[in-house]
Amino acid sequence: MQIEIVETTIADRPLMTNVYQYYMYDFSDLVDDMDLLEDGRYSIDDLNGYWVEPWRHVFLVKVDGKIAGFALVDEPPPNQAEKYIEMAEFFVLRKFRKSGIGEYFARQLFDRYRGKWLVREISTNTGAIAFWRKIIGRYTNDQFAEQVWEGRRLRGFTQYFDNSFL
Repeated sequence: MQIEIVETTIADRPLMTNVYQYYMYDFSDLVDDMDLLEDGRYSIDDLNGYWVEPWRHVFLVKVDGKIAGFALVDEPPPNQAEKYIEMAEFFVLRKFRKSGIGEYFARQLFDRYRGKWLVREISTNTGAIAFWRKIIGRYTNDQFAEQVWEGRRLRGFTQYFDNSFL
C-alpha cells in the first residue's frame, strides 16, 4: 500500500469542492442544521480563503493513487495573539478508516508543522474524539492537555500539545 500526501493548489479547488461534499455528508449526521442547499449540495463556506491565505493549507491523502481523504491545516495567522497550528478539518473516506491511514496522515502533518497544536471535535462526534485522543496520545506519549469548549451552537473538546521538542 502506497500512501501519498499532496498539498493542493488553487487548480485543485473543483476537486476539493467535490471531495468536501462527502465530509459534509458524514458530518450532517452529527449536526442538526446541516441540510442540503436547493441545488442538492452542501454549503462549503469553510473552504473560502484556502489557497489565498498563505497560512492555510489543504492536503489530500491518496492510497495507491486513489483519493482517501483530506485535511485543512491552519498555521497561526500573522495577527493572531495565541500562536497555535490547528487541524481545522480532517477527513478519511469510510473505506479507508481503521486501516492506519488516518494516523499516518495525521502524524505526517504534525511532523511537517512544528509548534503548539490544537485539534477540536464536536461532542456528538464520538468517533473523532476517540481517534484524536488515541492518535495524539501515541504521538506525544500522552503529553497533551484537553479542554471542553462551548460555542454558540456546538460544544466539544480541544486537545493541545507542543511538538517542538518531540
